[in-house]
Amino acid sequence: MAPLATTYTGIDARLYGLQFNGRVQVMDSLIVSGGLAWQRGQLNRNNPTNQRNMAEVPPMRAQGFVAWRQNRLTAQLIALHQSKLNRVDPTVTERPLPGWTTFNLLGSYQFNANFLLSAGVDNLFDRTYAVANSFIRDPFSAGNVVNEPGRSFMHARAFFLKKRQ
Repeated sequence: MAPLATTYTGIDARLYGLQFNGRVQVMDSLIVSGGLAWQRGQLNRNNPTNQRNMAEVPPMRAQGFVAWRQNRLTAQLIALHQSKLNRVDPTVTERPLPGWTTFNLLGSYQFNANFLLSAGVDNLFDRTYAVANSFIRDPFSAGNVVNEPGRSFMHARAFFLKKRQ
């Protein structure tokens, strides 16, 4: 059975980053929110002749959304962004990836206290993209990149047994 996690010891490495999140209620019916995360990892940082990027450290990622609610109707537009992955470790077959931005659209309608209907579209513009850390690695693989799904649709019906607050 394959191990569930890999652990490294005795490695000269540094991993650091920043994260920001914010939310503003523009009006009673409108909320704008977003966040940004950035990380960097370096191996052999005390050996200038052998420094290299740490594998599987994602590039900058950002997300933002606008949510609108009026009476029983709710709508959300969500933007997801990942910068170009160019700090890679080729010793583990990691490869650079282009940056991307996708948009998701969600909506719901509360018919009454017990019934909610939701629908949405992920990857609204059917963008082909791969999230960092989406490599398949094993001894028989050449580091294939696994793309995320294209445009997809969802719907849900929710029934509540007691009144929602």
